[in-house]
Amino acid sequence: MTSSRPLWRLAGEMARLGALGFGGPAAHVALMRRQFVADGAEFDDEEFAEMIGLTNLIPGPNSTELAMHIGHRRLGGRGLFVAGACFILPAVIVVSVLAALYERHGAWSALPALRAGVLPVMLAIVVDATIGLRGTAASTTARLALALAAATAVLLGTNELIVLLCAAAIGAATSTRRAPFVFAAAVHPSVLELLWRFVVIGSVVYGSGYVLLAHLHDWFVDAGLVSPELLLDATTVGQATPGPVFTTATFLGWQLAGVAGAAVATIGVFGPSFLFVAALGPMRTWVARRPAASAALRAVTSASLGLMAAVAVQLADDAMVDPLAIGTALVAMGLLRRRVDPTWLVIGGLAVGIVRAIV
Repeated sequence: MTSSRPLWRLAGEMARLGALGFGGPAAHVALMRRQFVADGAEFDDEEFAEMIGLTNLIPGPNSTELAMHIGHRRLGGRGLFVAGACFILPAVIVVSVLAALYERHGAWSALPALRAGVLPVMLAIVVDATIGLRGTAASTTARLALALAAATAVLLGTNELIVLLCAAAIGAATSTRRAPFVFAAAVHPSVLELLWRFVVIGSVVYGSGYVLLAHLHDWFVDAGLVSPELLLDATTVGQATPGPVFTTATFLGWQLAGVAGAAVATIGVFGPSFLFVAALGPMRTWVARRPAASAALRAVTSASLGLMAAVAVQLADDAMVDPLAIGTALVAMGLLRRRVDPTWLVIGGLAVGIVRAIV
């Protein structure tokens, strides 16, 4: 499905999603489904699920790469660039402001309270999207079983990339020719060194924000460039603010080299994804002509739904901290069922977070 909507509208939609996107990649995917499938009717669930499967095959921030796929299918190469850049930009601005405040005044204690207010809302959005995609990514008993197996494996601690590769192998092995496919730094590195370190991280990170944290620890804490406390503060800011969690890199770059450090960290960690998504475009025709490859991608799509379900379980563990959080999540789920715009739900979650911070 393609769209004749202008570039400026795509830019505005992605910037809005980036500004609302609390809760990590699964929440971002859920918001995009609501925008482009449930409400916008840009794509059907089948094509949307296929794009999710493709993003899980490459390293980098999955939700940002999904935004790029959406932009590419709507408006080609310029759509890819604009969608990715506009989805990232609001988070980069917010994190940069907080990084400057942190550098001058130290940590802001209200951030955890705001995050606690918004997380139950994002949990409801993720659950709603997972249920909505079930009819496509788990349309048969075999695909449902694969999704459940993937969710279970991830919850038991199996690496997400291994789960996806196993799913692809199962799909390819069982295919037939009739298969359908539709904080304080110890050392200040140079700007070029920072760029190199973040390019490498952006090129190899698969999985959740916890995987990103492990890579940042290896490249910056173990190298003596930042303290463990600063890395944890950077991670908190990345998770408590809207948009991609990978803006943790923006925060770290600012602490190490100011504005220039934030810029090269952002370019380095997100830049490889633009290249990976652009390279995937020509593969669609190749995959469509090969039953085994088509079946492998369908299996990855089903496994991706399982990963989303696993994230919902993990997010529930973080979000459902008290009766107020549980009530917020249930109200948000009910309003989503009534087709209420998620924008208002996120604003409501922020209001709950403000109350938490004050009380």
